[in-house]
Formats: sequence, C-alpha cells, structure tokens
Amino acid sequence: MNKYFISWLCLASVVFGLDVNFSLETKYGDGSKVKGQQGTKIYSEYKFIENLLDINAIFDNGIFISTQLEYSDPPVFGASLKGFNNFVVDYMGDNHSVKLGNLYSLYGRGLSLNMT
Repeated sequence: MNKYFISWLCLASVVFGLDVNFSLETKYGDGSKVKGQQGTKIYSEYKFIENLLDINAIFDNGIFISTQLEYSDPPVFGASLKGFNNFVVDYMGDNHSVKLGNLYSLYGRGLSLNMT
C-alpha cells in the first residue's frame, strides 16, 4: 500500500506541479522525575515518546495543504494522541485568500486567531 501511495505522490508531483515536503520530529525521554514538597523528595518514573510528522503540499495554482500527524504514547504534556493533529487547506488568489481547517496559528510567543 505504501509503495502505491509514494508512486502516486511522485506522479502527481510531476503532472500537477506539486511540491511536497515532509518533516519528522521525534521526542523521547527516559528517566525519573522528582515529586514532593520542600524536604521530601519522591522519585517516580518518567518516560515519554512523541512523533510529529508534518506533510505540506503546494500546488502551482495557489493551493497550500498542510497536515500534521501525531503519535504520542505517552506525550510530554497532555493526553495521548494517535492520528491527525492539524489540517489546513489555504488558497491565495490575487484579491482574496481562503483558509479552511485549524485556524489557530502560533506567531512569536503567543497564540493568535487570524480571520481577516
């Protein structure tokens, strides 16, 4: 199944002027963490693994597709997730721009919602 998907992706890239890029980020930790108040130190096991795969596709006609797949069991923070974390389809024309999907974006040091 994977070889058919990769073959189709390469063919689509040549035929439709598609630019595709992949980015994989893996975080792994194994050790112990300290719990407790001032004087009492309690050590507990601390393990995590996160895999984030970003897939971005840019078409010649101004369409941009971005998705992020996440496998985290257990993650660094929050609940475990296995599947789509983010999906955005963006079109930019001469006089307008349309964005569908997860509209939250991280800019600088804060989270913003751009809906202009």
